[in-house]
Amino acid sequence: MIQISGISISFGSEVILHDTGLFINKDERIGIIGRNGSGKSTLFNLISQDLFPDEGTVSIPKNYQIGRIEQEIAFTAATVIDECLAVSGKEEAIERWRGEKMLAGLGFPQKYLEMNPRNLSGGYQVRLCLARVLLKSCDLLLLDEPTNYLDIISIRWLERYLTERKGELLLITHDRSVMDAICTHTAVINRKKIKKYSTNSHSALEQLRLEEVTNERTIEKEEKKLEKTELFIRRFRAKARLAGMVQSRIKALEKKAIPEKLEKQANLYFHFSSPPSPLKTLLTADSISFRYGEENNFLFENLRMQVKQTDRIIIIGRNGRGKSTLCRVLAGMLPASQGCVRTHTELCAGYFGQDGIAGLDESNSVEQEIAAALPEPDIRRTRDICGMMMFSGDAALKKISVLSGGEKARVLLGKLLAKPHHMLILDEPTNHLDMPSNEALLAAIAEYEGAVILVTHNEYLLHSLQGTFTAFTENQNVISITGTYKEYLEKYGWNEQFIPSTPTLESKAPKTNTKRLRAEIIQERSRVMAVLQKKNTGNRKVDI
Repeated sequence: MIQISGISISFGSEVILHDTGLFINKDERIGIIGRNGSGKSTLFNLISQDLFPDEGTVSIPKNYQIGRIEQEIAFTAATVIDECLAVSGKEEAIERWRGEKMLAGLGFPQKYLEMNPRNLSGGYQVRLCLARVLLKSCDLLLLDEPTNYLDIISIRWLERYLTERKGELLLITHDRSVMDAICTHTAVINRKKIKKYSTNSHSALEQLRLEEVTNERTIEKEEKKLEKTELFIRRFRAKARLAGMVQSRIKALEKKAIPEKLEKQANLYFHFSSPPSPLKTLLTADSISFRYGEENNFLFENLRMQVKQTDRIIIIGRNGRGKSTLCRVLAGMLPASQGCVRTHTELCAGYFGQDGIAGLDESNSVEQEIAAALPEPDIRRTRDICGMMMFSGDAALKKISVLSGGEKARVLLGKLLAKPHHMLILDEPTNHLDMPSNEALLAAIAEYEGAVILVTHNEYLLHSLQGTFTAFTENQNVISITGTYKEYLEKYGWNEQFIPSTPTLESKAPKTNTKRLRAEIIQERSRVMAVLQKKNTGNRKVDI
């Protein structure tokens, strides 16, 4: 059990946590909820002893092991699989079996296992770091947004793994459906305090809301009593016959502690605007295909798509199937290998890329980045957008280099507000946003009068949307259904048969030699490929 008691910590004049604490009991899985900047990562740093509180104590049992993804990614092994094996000194055959299962569950193609980890993309490097932590034997896992860069199948695999794992877990995630599937408790960081609830995120936030409403009503009642008491004292102070009563009330007033009013918290609220326009068909994709290089290895082929004025097209599927590439082709950032994308001559489209925060100028301030996106210089409009994105006052002067991932994502959203768009292409916009910001984004999409093309793996978000669900399948086909995500699941679902069973810490491979073990793995892969090839027959031409 970890016991955090009476901790306070500040950075400069900014108080992050004040006189608060948290108990982590055996086998508890606790979801951490809080706004960006509320202290979630600070709490992790205190537990891992990368930071120490100004006041209070963090008590950790002797020989208690804590696992956390390092902020600085560093690899030492020559291959991906060897990088996983390096975290354990156990028998190599057993660990290789578990390592391959782990990497497959996190979406690594077989061909990546022998790659140099330094040559992986940033997303796969993060996943490899996650695999290393999950394979390591530890008592407590500290996971901060582990579902970023994972697709829905891998997310579901991770849910199963963490649910079956023995030991404690602290989880920060923007996806409520993931948190509620995994966690036994919810801890909310609010107003510099940590409150733990034995319930899911929805119930915890509702309890917190009711507590604050009750607190506000109590304050209002006490203020009314205070006003009556002060009025009585003013009216009868000079009357000798009531002097005793007046003095009694003055003393009672001096002793009475009035609860402090809760500070009003800034909420992210905004709306995307679309220009008044008679445009009906915004974009048409005529049998487009895309491949990298000269090899006949297409990410997608013969794809036809038409986007009209108020369409909602939600693109889903496994990682590496071409969803982000399709977004860049539709946005005009990449040319199609075959076919063409035709857009209306007056079309103004906005694009939010999942790696877009890396494209911000680190030397600019928030204000400068927003101003650069405006059609014309307008300091008032710039400040208004900064305020909507929760960068009021001096916060708008912060350099991009010092912002968190969530704050950078808000800057990108602010740049989309700088001018009206007929269509928005949003590729994984929720990856770095906290839960309140996700809710605000969902509301903005619902109110937006233009077309939206959205890529997301967030099932909480998917269940809140209605439109055309376009899925990139295992065999490079594309299937489409208009309606709700629930209807998509009922008709098609997710093909999870190719995901390996969960390798828990207690899992043990058969006691056999490495040669025999690898033969079994090869045999299993051959069976899977045979099933895939059988399904991969027929015409790939798809209309959306």
